[in-house]
Amino acid sequence: MPFENMELLHTSILKTIPHPVLGLQERVIIFTNDATERVFGWKAEELIGKSTRVLYRTDEEYELIGTQGYGTIDKWGTYTTETPCRRKDGTVIICRLTAAPIGRHLHEKRVVAVFEDITEQKRMFEALSASEEKYRNLYENAVEGVYRSTKDKLLEVNPALARMHGFGSPEEMLRSMRNVKDELWIDPKEHERYKRLLDEQGFVKGFENQVYRKDGSKIWTSLNSRAIYDKAGEFLYYQGTVVDITERKQAEEALRESEEKFKLLFEKSAEPILLLDNGVYVDCNEAAVKLMGATGKDRLTGLHVLDISRERQPDGRLSSEKVPELIELAMKEGTSRFEWMHRGFDGRELWVEVSLTVIPIHGRRLLYTVWRDIGERKKAEELLRESEERYRTAIERSNDGVVVTGERVLFANKRFLEIFGFERYEDVVGKPPGQTIHPDDRERVTAIIKRRHQNQPAPDRYEMKGIKRTGETIFIEVSAARIIYDGNPATLAYMRGCIRKKAHGAKAP
Repeated sequence: MPFENMELLHTSILKTIPHPVLGLQERVIIFTNDATERVFGWKAEELIGKSTRVLYRTDEEYELIGTQGYGTIDKWGTYTTETPCRRKDGTVIICRLTAAPIGRHLHEKRVVAVFEDITEQKRMFEALSASEEKYRNLYENAVEGVYRSTKDKLLEVNPALARMHGFGSPEEMLRSMRNVKDELWIDPKEHERYKRLLDEQGFVKGFENQVYRKDGSKIWTSLNSRAIYDKAGEFLYYQGTVVDITERKQAEEALRESEEKFKLLFEKSAEPILLLDNGVYVDCNEAAVKLMGATGKDRLTGLHVLDISRERQPDGRLSSEKVPELIELAMKEGTSRFEWMHRGFDGRELWVEVSLTVIPIHGRRLLYTVWRDIGERKKAEELLRESEERYRTAIERSNDGVVVTGERVLFANKRFLEIFGFERYEDVVGKPPGQTIHPDDRERVTAIIKRRHQNQPAPDRYEMKGIKRTGETIFIEVSAARIIYDGNPATLAYMRGCIRKKAHGAKAP
């Protein structure tokens, strides 16, 4: 029997999903579920209509997700990645983002996105890796299997040892194993070495070897054994414990392969990469050597961060004050990103974006450091600031009233204040935009603004009644466009007196 109320069903499904689910159109949030507030701290009504930029730390990360995500969805139909995100209170979390189109095609970039908070998983993984060495000895010596044997035949095994070798019971294992050397040990030479150590020392501890299971498969074990003698000194039997260390061996092999891959990626990366231990560079790749203008790694390793930093950073603070703070933050949070001014060996000043990530290496927590040369970007930003200043000057001198509005007025020029009879910017900026719209037109104009912010069709030119601070009604011609202001949708509007209305005897500013 079909479910009659599909909307209710969809709502219930969204409520049961424990991760934030967001519906997006052109990266503007159009719906979300209850889990979003728990994870991100934003209520649904606060997010709907906003750009997803509010969920990311930087414009660069926001743009990267958009570029990669929509391209992947368009090609494969789905997109999954891990990315840093930002909660409402500014806290950084790590999310696994999964997105897919709403419908069969990527129409109007309408997608549904699921953000799974995996911050704790990441931290637990790092903690587990850091403590691997600490618990390895305990793991290797844990009592799992117990046995007694002669030099060739098993006398007694416990259930754990039987299960380890694939038998249903100790009795089955004892019946099946007639000769330990031939049926259990894979390498006869290792068996001989094991017996020789027992004869010479009377015991062995942590003897690692490969043995067969019932089905012919192989496992790695660690043996702790002791020879037992009677009062007359005659040999009675061997007694010991067995630990299955197959997973550890596989992990060690995987770790060796991982370290080889890490070293290869470290050395061959085009980005400057360094390892930092208590503020001292202990390793670096050739890209870092090249960026710093050094003659070799030995010129860079062994130096403290302060040795290659400007005395003061561009914010005016001493590098010696900032370095301990930034290192402490990275060690505490697990990751940190900031901009820094270094000084190369050739005297050049180097603007870099620094990414610090805590990684465990040989029991120590080091900072995996990646530099990105942002010198050209800084030059471009300076040019942009100069351009923005020129643009602001032109706006202030405009004969039209110019205003930028979101939920509130974000910017207004002097002419706008004059049109509506205000004297101070604070009387307008930060206030609801509706205070300058006549009640007769307030609902209509507010609806136009809302549609524009949601990237829906809205007129870019229209007329409206305005209301001056004195209460006087005026007629305004509006030319408006949708813009992104501080990461959020906004309206940029140019206003002037309505000539047509003025010609018919109505007042115009």
